[in-house]
Amino acid sequence: MKNLPVYKHPAAYAREHDELAVYRASNQANAACKEAIEAAIRDHYRDNRLDAAAVDQVVQQFGYDRAFYILAITVCQADWDRRYSPDNMAWANAMSIPANPDAWGTDRNCYLAVNSHPGL
Repeated sequence: MKNLPVYKHPAAYAREHDELAVYRASNQANAACKEAIEAAIRDHYRDNRLDAAAVDQVVQQFGYDRAFYILAITVCQADWDRRYSPDNMAWANAMSIPANPDAWGTDRNCYLAVNSHPGL
């Protein structure tokens, strides 16, 4: 999954440009990356400290681009949460992450947000 590029367009764009297979493969990798980040936090958080091995565990499998993309989605989805630093909010907002609404208007990106404390 490390070599699979991050597809940075919403599903509607992929549908219009006959790129649904690429979108779906990237979205599956994104979901797996989210799960890997959560697992890395569970595996490497001890005594109020997140070991650097957590980063290596995720990056070796998914690469920096996908890990950064998922972390930026996480921060953007929690724009109400003031526990994220202004610098992290600015970084996440500078990433190109378009809204990806489903048929009911829910942003599909919300399913890719990491469920962890913002400090981690």
